[in-house]
Amino acid sequence: MKKLAIVLVLFLIVSITTFFVKNKSITGVKHQTNKVEQGAISSSFYTAGTLAYRNQARLSAELVAKVTHIYVQEGQAVEQGQELIKLDDSTVKAEISQMEAQVARGDIEIRRAKNDVEQRQTEWQRQNELTARGMVSKQALDIALNALDNARFQLESNEKNALQNVAALLQKQKLLEKTIIRSPIQGVVIAIPIKVGETAVASAVSLAGSSLMTIADPSSMVVEAQIAEFDIARIKLGQLAAMTTRAVPNETFKGKVTRIARSVNNDSKTASDNKTVRTVAVQIELANSHPQFVSGMSCDLSLIEGAQAKTLLIPLTALRVDEINTDSFSGAKRRDYYVWQVKNGRVVKQMLEIGYADEHRQEVRKGLALGDEIISGPAALLEKLRDGQALPEVDVR
Repeated sequence: MKKLAIVLVLFLIVSITTFFVKNKSITGVKHQTNKVEQGAISSSFYTAGTLAYRNQARLSAELVAKVTHIYVQEGQAVEQGQELIKLDDSTVKAEISQMEAQVARGDIEIRRAKNDVEQRQTEWQRQNELTARGMVSKQALDIALNALDNARFQLESNEKNALQNVAALLQKQKLLEKTIIRSPIQGVVIAIPIKVGETAVASAVSLAGSSLMTIADPSSMVVEAQIAEFDIARIKLGQLAAMTTRAVPNETFKGKVTRIARSVNNDSKTASDNKTVRTVAVQIELANSHPQFVSGMSCDLSLIEGAQAKTLLIPLTALRVDEINTDSFSGAKRRDYYVWQVKNGRVVKQMLEIGYADEHRQEVRKGLALGDEIISGPAALLEKLRDGQALPEVDVR
């Protein structure tokens, strides 16, 4: 009996101590309260992006030849049609000389064939007259006619060969023009991956010498961003955006969404589990650029989803959420939002209908009125509050 009494006394002591410790953990902490305010708010979607030129040209050669001259430097402004690079044209010029000789030889063959046709025509006419007089046989006339036909066929063949030679000469002359690389646009030279003496390669793949120069229009700077597929519904064409970058840290650049890709990329991976994340490419056109901007530079984007000019606002720190399972089979959940409101010295759980949010504030559309008092922190204390309990010591903010 003594042992039982000792156990009961110890149990009572532990229970009373626990009760006072729990209550002290709630009542001993100062609460922060705020009143519901009225003001303007805009909601934004935040992501990272990369600066790029919308209008740029990567120049490559259409023949294999050594680079003999480079007339510009990186960073230099160029005009459309300006000469940029000269390729060795000695081989092409030799081929042109050869084709010119073939064209001249073809002209000679045509003249010779025409003379032959005229002679055969005269001979056929003579044989035709003799045959009419009965002076030669019909066989001699047939031989003359056959010789005339052969001469005509030879003339036609020579004329076609001449046309082929002229066409080949024109191709070589056009190829000679391509030994001079000109700028297709007005812009700035942003890359020259080849040097004088190196060989330019006519290739569409990334081989050494396949890329000669890159020209970009600096006024066509855009921002490219990869948006996760589960967020792409928040992005719309024409959506306003704001961009900041470390290159110009004290200035915000405005723009709008001008392109949303119609396919997804599978290149991105999450840092936590290395799983592939499907993303959609989005392009934002800037209203103005800056001389410090360079293609490939990283930047921060905020895409404005919506705004309210006059609405009820509370601190984001006050907002709480309950997740409720709505379908045990699929695991679907519903999110109910609420705050701890102060009413008559007690804490009341007040359900809300919310709207837009920014980095610090949340719009309230239903559930609260202007001037209502709510508890906004600290977070550890909000977790311990219970509906209907007495309001502890309060630190009004």
